[in-house]
Amino acid sequence: MRKYLPDTRTNPSDWKTGKSVEEIEKIKAAGGFVDLIQWRAHRSYPVGMADDGYVLEFRKGDAGKDMFSGNADKETHQPKFMWDAKKVGYKSITADQLRKGDHFLIKEKNAVPFDPRLAGRKAT
Repeated sequence: MRKYLPDTRTNPSDWKTGKSVEEIEKIKAAGGFVDLIQWRAHRSYPVGMADDGYVLEFRKGDAGKDMFSGNADKETHQPKFMWDAKKVGYKSITADQLRKGDHFLIKEKNAVPFDPRLAGRKAT
């Protein structure tokens, strides 16, 4: 199930019946959306930001910088950052460990630029 406004559906009771892109653009241009600012104590506060978005045919982010981003370098296909072992006690963790706790990489707080020699991985 997704967040949406009923006016964006041909059948307001069925989220699968979305109107055309052109119709959605007209609704947005007329101001027919809900502004959605989200401050999340657990996720936003540590990085001093909030989500700036809106709800129309789906929940979407406004133009601008997103506080959450991927950690993959598109050119090297390696991470951009790794944990600062001096601050958190580890350089890397497994996917299972990641799912079991709060392990957010935050620049200037607990992350350092990725170094494959320090992470125990070979550069590709």
